[in-house]
Amino acid sequence: MAHMIPPGRPREDRNGGRAEALLWDELKRLPEDWFVYHHIPYVDGQAKEGEADFICLHREHGMLIIECKGRGVRRTGTGAWERELGGGRTERLKRSPFDQAKDQMHDLVDELEPRLQKLFPDQRGFPFVFGYAAAFPRGKMKEQLLPLDIRPELFYDASDLADIPERVIASLAYWRQAGERTVRPLDTTQFKNFRRKALHPKLEITPCLAADIAADHRKLVRLTEEQARAIVGLLSNPRFRIQGGAGTGKTMLA
Repeated sequence: MAHMIPPGRPREDRNGGRAEALLWDELKRLPEDWFVYHHIPYVDGQAKEGEADFICLHREHGMLIIECKGRGVRRTGTGAWERELGGGRTERLKRSPFDQAKDQMHDLVDELEPRLQKLFPDQRGFPFVFGYAAAFPRGKMKEQLLPLDIRPELFYDASDLADIPERVIASLAYWRQAGERTVRPLDTTQFKNFRRKALHPKLEITPCLAADIAADHRKLVRLTEEQARAIVGLLSNPRFRIQGGAGTGKTMLA
C-alpha cells in the first residue's frame, strides 16, 4: 500500500468529502514506494493561495496532481463547468477542474524548484516527470466522446475506481512522452530528503532561552526608564522619602 499523508481518511461530511474519500481509498492501493499527499495547502511568492487535493509522488514515475470533484459537476455544451445544487438549481464554477489542477501543478513546481536547488546544488532541472489529472469518483461519463481539450488519460470517473493505481501510472506515462526533456531522477536518499525537507517538511519550534533572556532584559530596561522619570520629577524637592516593598527598585533609585 502507498504511504498516505496525512494517514487519516478524508472526512465525508465536508463539501466534496465523500468523493475524496472514495478516491483516497483507491489511491491507497498504489505500491508501497508511492507517497500520496492529501489536501496540501501552499502560498506562492505573489501571496496566491492554493491547495492540491492529491499529490501522487514516485521517485521514478513522477509527480501527479489530481483535482477531485464531487457529485453533480459537469461541463455544458457551451464549455462552461457547473455544479448541481438540488431543486433544479445550478452553480457555475469559476474554473475548469483541469485548469485548477494545471495551475496547482505549475505553482507547486515553481515553489519546489528553488528548494531543490538549495538541497541539491548539482541537480539540473526538475527531477520528476510532472502532470495533472481530474477525478469525478461519484459520476460516470455517458457513452460519448470527450471534449477536444480533455485527454482520456487524464480523466477518471466512477468506472475507473477499480483501476486507479494503473490509471495514475498511465497518466504519468502520458506526461513523460509529452515532455521535451530527459528527467534525471533523484537517488533514494535524495528522494527522502526531498519529501521530508522540501515538499512536506516538519515545523519544529523549540523553546529558546536566548529569547526569554532578551524579553527579560527589555522588561528591565523599561522599568529603569520609569524609575528615571520618577527621579526627574522629584529633583525639585530637597528631601524626599521613598517607600516600597522588597524588590521594588528602592536601591536602584538611590
